[in-house]
Amino acid sequence: MKSSTSRFIAPSLLATTIVTLLTQQAIAANNAPQADEVITVTTTAHNTRSAPASISVITAEQIAAAPVNDLADLLRHEVGIQAEANTNGRSEIGIRGMSGKYTLVLVDGKRLSSSNALWRGGDFDNTPVPLGMIQRVEVIRGPMSALYGSDAIGGVINIITKQPGKTWQGAADADFKAIEGKDGGDQHRTNLGFTGPLTDNLLIRMNGEVYDRQAWAPTEAAEGIPLIEAKQTRNFASTLSWLVDEQQRFELDYLYNQDERPLDIFRKIGNKIHSRQQQNDRNLFGLTHKGNWSWGDTTVMVNYESSKIDDFNDILKIHQQPKEENNFTVKGYTNLTLTNHYLTLGGEYLDRELVDAVSYKDIGGKESHSQEALFAQDEIGLTDSLNLTLGGRYDHHGLYGSHFTPRGYLVYELSEVVTVKGGVSQAFKAPASHQYTNGYSTESCGGRCSIYGNDKVKPETSTNYELGIIAGEGIWETSSTLFYSNIDDMLIGKEPPGSQKPFSDRTWYNLDKATTKGLELTGKLDLTEDINLGANYTYLKAEDDKGLQILNRPKHKTNAKLTWQATERLNAFVGTTYTGTQFIEHKVNNATVRDKLPSYQTFDLGTGFKVTENFDLRLGINNLTDVRLQEKDTLFQNVEPGRSYYVSGSARF
Repeated sequence: MKSSTSRFIAPSLLATTIVTLLTQQAIAANNAPQADEVITVTTTAHNTRSAPASISVITAEQIAAAPVNDLADLLRHEVGIQAEANTNGRSEIGIRGMSGKYTLVLVDGKRLSSSNALWRGGDFDNTPVPLGMIQRVEVIRGPMSALYGSDAIGGVINIITKQPGKTWQGAADADFKAIEGKDGGDQHRTNLGFTGPLTDNLLIRMNGEVYDRQAWAPTEAAEGIPLIEAKQTRNFASTLSWLVDEQQRFELDYLYNQDERPLDIFRKIGNKIHSRQQQNDRNLFGLTHKGNWSWGDTTVMVNYESSKIDDFNDILKIHQQPKEENNFTVKGYTNLTLTNHYLTLGGEYLDRELVDAVSYKDIGGKESHSQEALFAQDEIGLTDSLNLTLGGRYDHHGLYGSHFTPRGYLVYELSEVVTVKGGVSQAFKAPASHQYTNGYSTESCGGRCSIYGNDKVKPETSTNYELGIIAGEGIWETSSTLFYSNIDDMLIGKEPPGSQKPFSDRTWYNLDKATTKGLELTGKLDLTEDINLGANYTYLKAEDDKGLQILNRPKHKTNAKLTWQATERLNAFVGTTYTGTQFIEHKVNNATVRDKLPSYQTFDLGTGFKVTENFDLRLGINNLTDVRLQEKDTLFQNVEPGRSYYVSGSARF
């Protein structure tokens, strides 16, 4: 196994090695390009080098060029990210070894509710807005609790949407993908959007998106049960901006998401076949005021989010169990400049209600709680090249009391070429109502069991460290980051002692401790004016309180991509992803056995052509070598769709 792993890692790491070897040659090359600007870390603009955190940025141009259907598709090749689909085709986005429930998803800084209370293991939050509405996506690896709160132990994904424009324009795009063979899995997506002025100071942007995916049941799927379920989504997003004057603006937002999984078989236990069907609807209303005053800036956001799920699953004790979650959030902050200090001061109020007539029948069919917070952050310019960011957040939870989480981060620009940065932070995550309510059940084990609440659970806390170096000038850039997180009282679903069932019902419990640590490497290099090479590598060691590797966490993962701008109108790329070994647990003769799953590598290629100034066409092949994980090992709990072909087009008018 060792030699096999080395054989696969070596070619995938070639890009990073090349960048390192050519450093001396590249220093004498072109001037550095303009860095990507980010705002999620501090609410103010930074580039990715100077920002006090580890950051990845995906632009609208990258989104348009990629054959992606949702947020997980878009981010799965980023360093430190795990977003593979499970054996239903559902993906959650984990950061630095943490599961998706520790990732906070924002839209323009506004939080989305975690879908875990309604739909454990669901991927509803992966399609919060139409892809055509996205200007860029900022991914913050590691906790940002000083500004964004308890959900951000793993990291933050902030989707920045396109703002309404002052001239009328529109865009439309359509994608079609087909998996090789006659086993289904075809999918298509259509997006339409426009923006423009209603009056001189009233601007609007609207986008709508439709996505449909067939179920995929290849020959390696046991009993003909689909490895990827059918899915239909309908998304709509709009922003109305009122430019009051040069200092003030109001923004009125509305988002609607509908996600449907049609009735289909999904499990066979013994001789009995089980079916399920789900539909999730979400409405989000937001009102934002932004002011730019002589003494500083202010932002106030008010949001109301309502999500409903109608879930039918005949494997569960209660086959149909509608649920509803309502969240009301008020958040405000101000930015002030005082000599060499840039201060952010703010507060946040969250009221959350979960409606479930079955699980909450003894308390009126619903449960609610509130959480308030005050936060502050100070960016201090110690010298022209040394900046210190200090922050803290004080949370008060209606059930779990008060908690303070501090944060400190240093950024030192050694030269125009090299930047060193690192920091320490703490994070706090209170249990959700479905975790602390006795008897409350959510679907787990891929629909084969339930996980129950426990009023004895405690909040999860973490202490996190990272140290990184970024070097680059002109045609090249590299970065390396070491990270370490110590999580106390991590919540897990635990089987009863001595359980003999293959899929026993579970209860939420706190682990004593868990740790995640690792190394993130990135590199990019312009080999010529027309050929670009980019790569990243993640080493991850995630262990539970017994020192065992946490399940379904590959130790090694590498992505590399070579892009060629052949002509002004024609481009092409080839990419590869290597996923290292990982552990899985399963039952053998009613005993739990831990096994190691094999590594695997996939390849993609594609081309894009600018047909006219206003129309682009893209073609490509995903999973070129047709890797089928269930053929490698039937114990795999994630899925790689077979070799697929795609075509997409984008028009602007």
